[in-house]
Amino acid sequence: MRTPCSLLLIACMTTALGSVESDATKSFTISGEYVAVDQPLREDDAEKENSELAHARVVVSRRHTSETAEPKRVELASGEFADGEIRLEGEIDEPVEIEISVENGQEIPLTTNALITPGGEKVTFALVDRPGSQADQLLLVGASRRAESIAAKFSISGIYEFPGNEDRVKVLNATLTSEEFRVDGTSNQIDYGTVLLRDGRYLIEADVDEPRIATLNISLGTRYVWAAIVVIEPKVEITIAPQGPTKLYVATASEGSRHSRLYNSWFTSDEYLSTVQTVRSLPRPMGEPEAEDDTSGVETISYVEPAEGCEHLGPFKFVQGSVTSSSETDELGEREMLQQKLQKLRDVALADLALNSQDPFDTLVALELGRKTWITYGESFKRRDAIRLYDKLATLLNDDVVARRVTPPRETLAKNVARIENKERLVPGQKA
Repeated sequence: MRTPCSLLLIACMTTALGSVESDATKSFTISGEYVAVDQPLREDDAEKENSELAHARVVVSRRHTSETAEPKRVELASGEFADGEIRLEGEIDEPVEIEISVENGQEIPLTTNALITPGGEKVTFALVDRPGSQADQLLLVGASRRAESIAAKFSISGIYEFPGNEDRVKVLNATLTSEEFRVDGTSNQIDYGTVLLRDGRYLIEADVDEPRIATLNISLGTRYVWAAIVVIEPKVEITIAPQGPTKLYVATASEGSRHSRLYNSWFTSDEYLSTVQTVRSLPRPMGEPEAEDDTSGVETISYVEPAEGCEHLGPFKFVQGSVTSSSETDELGEREMLQQKLQKLRDVALADLALNSQDPFDTLVALELGRKTWITYGESFKRRDAIRLYDKLATLLNDDVVARRVTPPRETLAKNVARIENKERLVPGQKA
């Protein structure tokens, strides 16, 4: 028979355990690390850099709004780096979009955003301290999880193998952005997240309300390294990884996704893949970067814009500004012809999708992808064809989408057509 004392003890233990469990389900943890980029510095510069950021103060806050007052930021946790690390903890009752800021002695602090959930995964960030006049960075590490809606969530993950020394690889970052137009016609960039690669890997999760083109950029600080174009939409999962002996980067997406549908229209063809491999097998022209900056070993299933001065490395862009000898002329001529062939294969596939798709968003994304890959207008797909498609989309899509993604590019294209046709009508000696 249980005594009243034993029953009281059990009740107290149950209450205590329930309290611990409740605390655990409301808690959040944010950890940070200080990363110093190793580059030669004068002694006074090194001392200055280390003293400023190695012990910087970090503040985690949320945006608070009310009907009676102006929006303000409410601090959730704060602290300072110690021995290159910081750990901040607290409790929340619901998922919260937070801002992590670092006081760096400047008028505008370094900031980054993240989503934290009660009892959810730990958020990790890095404070990248760059010497001299180079810009410091505050980045999430490995993963950026900002999706708040299961219905609207998408993800892009991958691995990037950079042919460089370890110090440079540890500060590679991945950024996913998209762009559209505001109602006034100005460009609006949408930022879906930026992360510092961890062991070459990255993951970006966010919400998207409609299918759209997005660009994934891999960078060393602010220096461009590599990029790929993908098609994001709700509930799609995209993975990018090198495949085969030549390390061809391939983006695979959920079955039935627009990304797969649009890119498979040309990329999976034997003719396209064999042409890509032929381009990659051509000898490197004189004047190309040393191995550490080599990007010729990476390839995506989409358009890649090479870094400045490296235009001749990518298979999707014509040779520009290369330093070559007369003995290389034939090889470069072959490279250009093959790149034109790749361009034509993509142009034909995108034109067919744009003209014949029954899904208005497929048509819109095909047109947008054509703009991103510098589609060549010709007999099979004229500028007037694109204008007619934009006019048709204006009757099929809602007014908001039309204002942001149909009317602005349609008007720009119409102005270009008018200018071209006006120039063609000119007679010698006549001014435009």
